[in-house]
Amino acid sequence: MKIITHCFPQVFLFIILFSFCNVTTSEEITPSMQKKVEMALHGIDDSLIRINSGICRIVGHTTDTARNKKDENIFIAFDYSKKFYRCDNEIVRSLLTYEYYYEIWMPDIHNSSAVRCLPTERQIAPMLNMVDVQSIPFYTPIGIHLQYDYQEKHRKRLFLHKLLYAEDLPNNILHIKFEMNRDPGYQSVQAEYWLSKKYDYLPVHIEYSFGCQCDISWKNINHTWVPETYSQKSERGYGVEWKIDWESVNEPVPHKYFDVTLLTDKELPLYTTESGSLVEIGKFGPKPAPPPPLHPRVNWVGRFLMIAGIIMIITSLIKKIYDWRARRSK
Repeated sequence: MKIITHCFPQVFLFIILFSFCNVTTSEEITPSMQKKVEMALHGIDDSLIRINSGICRIVGHTTDTARNKKDENIFIAFDYSKKFYRCDNEIVRSLLTYEYYYEIWMPDIHNSSAVRCLPTERQIAPMLNMVDVQSIPFYTPIGIHLQYDYQEKHRKRLFLHKLLYAEDLPNNILHIKFEMNRDPGYQSVQAEYWLSKKYDYLPVHIEYSFGCQCDISWKNINHTWVPETYSQKSERGYGVEWKIDWESVNEPVPHKYFDVTLLTDKELPLYTTESGSLVEIGKFGPKPAPPPPLHPRVNWVGRFLMIAGIIMIITSLIKKIYDWRARRSK
């Protein structure tokens, strides 16, 4: 968690130079280069928007500022179009729906609990447990932003950046350096991006002036570029080494992954923050098993009388047939 708290403040306002962003260039940057940079940024935007649904697992490790390594095994299932996002690690299971955000805490077998809040009331602290695969390339990829936030809010906001430098490098790499736009009170931050034409100008290497750098590799699945590996290193010691194994990309995701009742197989206390403080409001857990079907009560008297009546009718018919044959034989 220290990884997040150290890196997050410097990059909170940076959502990358997505489409609709304006670029201010220095005099030495030619108009043709400026146009190329703008096209590259639109390429980033187009590629990320294509990541709409998927199932993947992140394996690797993170390192804190004391250089202690922690193994990671994170399961993710998401469908941005339906506003579902599931992210599980060994301690927390998180599920974001169009209605609520849930966290199931499982530090040990005796101290598990569930928390529910409105999506609009998500706080930074709880959302630090959710990895957003769409945001992995651009800053510490554990935070409060998910793609439908990006689609509905961040694309509409104009982030102005001052382009400081741009050049073409061998192997179809576009190298750009810019100063990130900051709100008053925030220290100015510069960033350098190495964008690869091979991956539709998605970034393969990033360096920030606050001493953080990232490397990303990409894989094309179902005509969509998705991150395959991600590593981050910081001068303060923390870092990330991840491999993202994809089970599916832009294919239907089984609804069972977004079923709240399947987040846990036992009953837990349920807390909510909707009133402004943490309050227990009931129990959370799997749906109770449906009662067995009711077997209708058998009316044995009625059944006996019905069978007896049928036997009498058959006997009467047999007798009539016997009497009729006896008369004809005379």
